[in-house]
Amino acid sequence: MKRIYYLLTGVLGLTFIFAAGLVIVEAAGGPTMDRFHSFWIDLHRASSVGFALFCTFLTAVWGVILGLITDQIMKLTGIDLKSREIVEL
Repeated sequence: MKRIYYLLTGVLGLTFIFAAGLVIVEAAGGPTMDRFHSFWIDLHRASSVGFALFCTFLTAVWGVILGLITDQIMKLTGIDLKSREIVEL
């Protein structure tokens, strides 16, 4: 099970790095991402309600993914989130 989480974390990390690179190239005046921009524009023009629902769903999915990644990072650092013991130093 740990392998799946580590693989998922690695793939998502590489995706973020790749997406950040695309944003930097776009901001620097490089080749435009017309297909990506037209997807969002066409989705919004087709239905504002559908666009809002899609964005809400996308936000929820990202929240779950980031929550799982954060949980794995906490486990790697030794923080036990399932224990209810209060430990004071």
